[in-house]
Amino acid sequence: MRTNELIETIKTKSNEFILKIKDYGQDDGDRISVYLDEKMIFFDKPVTTKTETLTIKLPKHKKEHKLYFVANNLGDIPPNTTQIQIVIDDQKINKILHTDEQKNGYFLIKSQQ
Repeated sequence: MRTNELIETIKTKSNEFILKIKDYGQDDGDRISVYLDEKMIFFDKPVTTKTETLTIKLPKHKKEHKLYFVANNLGDIPPNTTQIQIVIDDQKINKILHTDEQKNGYFLIKSQQ
């Protein structure tokens, strides 16, 4: 069974954010799935050195959201390494995720609207 490891808590007044993902290092076949709460954002998405950018809206009926990153494989060079940037309000949050088949990573996003 996988564990979910908190990466960071983000407080925001915004109802949306920009998510940027790419491979940290070289293209080695890493694949990830991304979920906001129970909603799938990406499923089994190849992570390459080309940045993928997506604007995500936060549902207004909730005050807390979990943004999960799940490694679908380890690529050719374990672990699965994904560079994440979240742009929200005036913040740019940059993290390198090291996920594997035992551990997911997630951000806790707290709406202050």
